[in-house]
Amino acid sequence: MMMKQLYNKQNLILLLWAILSTYHAPAQECVNDTLFEPMLCGTIFIPPNGFQKSYYYCDEWKEASILLNSGDKVCGQLVKYNALLDAFIWKPAGKSYEVLLDGRLILSVTFKDIFGKPAHFIKPNAQSTVTFPGGDFFAELLFSGKVRCFVSRKLRISGSTLKTINGITYQVKDLSPDWAYYLILPDGQPVNFAKIKQRKILRAFPQAWREPLAKALRENHLKLHDESDLIRFAEIIEQLPVASLN
Repeated sequence: MMMKQLYNKQNLILLLWAILSTYHAPAQECVNDTLFEPMLCGTIFIPPNGFQKSYYYCDEWKEASILLNSGDKVCGQLVKYNALLDAFIWKPAGKSYEVLLDGRLILSVTFKDIFGKPAHFIKPNAQSTVTFPGGDFFAELLFSGKVRCFVSRKLRISGSTLKTINGITYQVKDLSPDWAYYLILPDGQPVNFAKIKQRKILRAFPQAWREPLAKALRENHLKLHDESDLIRFAEIIEQLPVASLN
């Protein structure tokens, strides 16, 4: 009888273990078990040829953390950002095909860039009270605080070039950056510009901001040439008395 009771207890323990092992992880935790890959949805993607240069933000597949609109977070999946399509391409583990992910289901994607630094792509129109032109696009978040700074990394087809190889002439498409930078000021005002050129950036600001910003740049010995300067600029803006500028 004791042996039978022990046997029944062991069966009960095994049953409980089986139930608990299928328990879904909480929404904010990373889910990287292949059981949950169906949370990523999209269509089979066949990479097009005939381009002068790569249309990817980074040519290598990168392990990413993907936050979905549902609140679920999928980790450890290989992705690339296709700047021509403004979309993420997914390489399912152990599969030979690629998937164009449905961007409508994605809130943000985080991975390491070619320099090994975190690249955080967000949906500005889904995470802001401000509506930006361009619809539901992805943008890389450069700085986040009282001021937010991000950039759309899109590419566009700018023309074509004829190339002759082994007597055969091919038409190759040219790609050009179609980037757009955005700053969200502490009072919620949006500022956008296409290139990091100091004079054009200052002109993009409301009139009351221009002279105080120019003065702050001089005092901090900062000239705006690249994205690292832009990040420092965002930090400086945070220190300005916003109320006096409106």
